[in-house]
Amino acid sequence: MQAPAGAFTDTVTLTQAPAYGMPPGGNLASAGHVFELAAVYSAGGQPAQLAPGQAYTVTVRYTDAERWAAIEDTLALYWWDGSRWQREPSSAVDVSARTVTAAPDHFSLWAVLGETHRTYLPAALR
Repeated sequence: MQAPAGAFTDTVTLTQAPAYGMPPGGNLASAGHVFELAAVYSAGGQPAQLAPGQAYTVTVRYTDAERWAAIEDTLALYWWDGSRWQREPSSAVDVSARTVTAAPDHFSLWAVLGETHRTYLPAALR
């Protein structure tokens, strides 16, 4: 995670912490990366927000084993809005480098997710 100079109005501490018990993603498969990104002002410990018009950069590396059921070229960074996963509009996947990069303008619970192939099997009812 990188924030440009001037992204905050005062000195902040940026934290990245793994998250467990990921909320369901509907038809999205996890690529094994779920984490909370946060910023707090160093003086006082209050949550910090980015200055208007600012963004920070997040780059996540993944392996084939981590993305397992996700279709690689659909991987993206998603944020949890409290009820569902939202795709970060700036998110881009580089399949040759095996990275997902985004420039979000807020802090949240994040996950690298991708679409999955769905196979529907017939049901035999008695």
